[in-house]
Amino acid sequence: MIAFVLAGGEARRFGSDKLVALADGAPALARVVASLRVAGAEQVYAVTRSPERCRLYHAVARVDGCAYDVEPGPGCSGPGAAIYAALLHARDLGARVAAVVAGDMPWLEPRSIEMLAALGLGLAPAAAPLHGGGWLEPLLQLYTREGVRYALAGLERWCGLRGRLRPTDALRAQPRLALVGSGLLALSPSSFAHANTTLELRLRAPRNELGPG
Repeated sequence: MIAFVLAGGEARRFGSDKLVALADGAPALARVVASLRVAGAEQVYAVTRSPERCRLYHAVARVDGCAYDVEPGPGCSGPGAAIYAALLHARDLGARVAAVVAGDMPWLEPRSIEMLAALGLGLAPAAAPLHGGGWLEPLLQLYTREGVRYALAGLERWCGLRGRLRPTDALRAQPRLALVGSGLLALSPSSFAHANTTLELRLRAPRNELGPG
């Protein structure tokens, strides 16, 4: 597995770079990278916008390198564009399995990644967690090599049609998608909590309850 941590946001609500903020004594990004390595990631890349950010994230979390944000087409933007950059890099590296994870999920459990791969990728080219109330977790995505191809083709098509890419577009591009109840993937809903603000970082408050187990 080759993993890509989305690390290109401006963190306007947080007020500073949230990926280097301490979560339980360690930088948030370092915790995400550590979970990915425990889960079996052979290489972990940060998806970011500049060499300066790349050097910072290497110093903080020892990422193996960086994939830089690229636009799938002229004027195409949106949060899904970073996922396009990640999957383009995954294709070029020949990744058998590619993981795309948000860098602001510092409490993500390694077992969540392992179980999502084991339960989902045997059924479909891509997999993502499903939370309580039917809410999709859009920022933990796993793809087979085939799923990467479907995702890139779909993102390029929607870029031309819509001009803006959503985080879920790469998942929607799949002919089959495995949605795995997050109750099977984690022991606590805080595993999927995002640290978008300093308050969320302190409270470890998840957006949704765990899904079906």
